[in-house]
Amino acid sequence: MNDLMTKSFLSYVELKKDSEQDVEKGEEKLSCFLGDIETIKTLTEEISHLLLELQNLNEETKSTHSAKILRGLRDRMESNVVMIALHPTIS
Repeated sequence: MNDLMTKSFLSYVELKKDSEQDVEKGEEKLSCFLGDIETIKTLTEEISHLLLELQNLNEETKSTHSAKILRGLRDRMESNVVMIALHPTIS
C-alpha cells in the first residue's frame, strides 16, 4: 500500500514539475510575441508617417508650376517610396 502511494505521489510531483516548465515556456513565447507586436506597431507608425508625407507632397505638386520645385518634390516622393520599400520587416 505504501508503495502505491509513493508512486502516485512521485507521479504527481513529476506532473506538476512538467506543467510548471510548460508555463515558463509559454511565458517566454508570450513575451516574444508581445515584443513582435511592439515592433510591428512601430513599423506601422513609421510607414503611416511616410504615406502621409507622400500624400502631402502629391497635393503640393498639384499647386506648383515651377519645374525646379516639381523636380524637388518628385525626388522627395521617390525617396519616401524607396524608404518604404526598403523598410525592415519582421521575421
